[in-house]
Amino acid sequence: MPSVEGLRALCEVLGLEFRIGPVPKGRQSEHSEPKFRRGTLATARLADLESHTRGLVRLTADAGGDPIPPDLRPVLLGPDDGGRPDHIDKPAVVDLAARRPVDVVELAAAAGDGEEALDERVKGCLWFRRDWLDQHGIDPARCAVIGVHGESMEPLLPDGCSILVDRLRRRRRSGRVYVLCTGDGVVVKRLQREPGGWLLVSEHPAWAPAAWTDGTEIVGEVRWIARMLG
Repeated sequence: MPSVEGLRALCEVLGLEFRIGPVPKGRQSEHSEPKFRRGTLATARLADLESHTRGLVRLTADAGGDPIPPDLRPVLLGPDDGGRPDHIDKPAVVDLAARRPVDVVELAAAAGDGEEALDERVKGCLWFRRDWLDQHGIDPARCAVIGVHGESMEPLLPDGCSILVDRLRRRRRSGRVYVLCTGDGVVVKRLQREPGGWLLVSEHPAWAPAAWTDGTEIVGEVRWIARMLG
């Protein structure tokens, strides 16, 4: 049997705390992690886990692998309800290897008065078919899905819809819709080339076109929209 001094020396080498007896209530060693609990700490850790998970999923998908290995699919899909009638279709297993994630950015682009800045915080992701992305030449790693607030781009972009912004498409092309950083903030407008210069045009007739000003930057071109019906 090892001696007490031997155990103490071994713990020092391994960076462990050597103690004999019950752990005092509420006491933790300097090497231990706080217990996972509800509240700020739990929320922060969950956000970190989600962020790391999205990164790993994206790397796996980019490498052509399946982000959800076959042995994990039953766990993620939940237990099989053997009592369900045969005529009711069960949820299909989604082939994530054939899809690519695009980050959902928290701050909305304004179709109107603008926002102060484009917030780069990511709150989730949407999955797009890989073949659809390839067909349209869209790199999901250089895109973002953001929300639209305001009425100036209605009926094309209703208030509250979501748009896919391609950050690689930043060259001005007349007739295209872009997310722009202007002196008024982040807005979404259609660019129009006129003899006197470029204009930022709204779809809603109540909003007059605005001239392109120095300092205006293109965040990306709008390539896809999603909206609620009814």
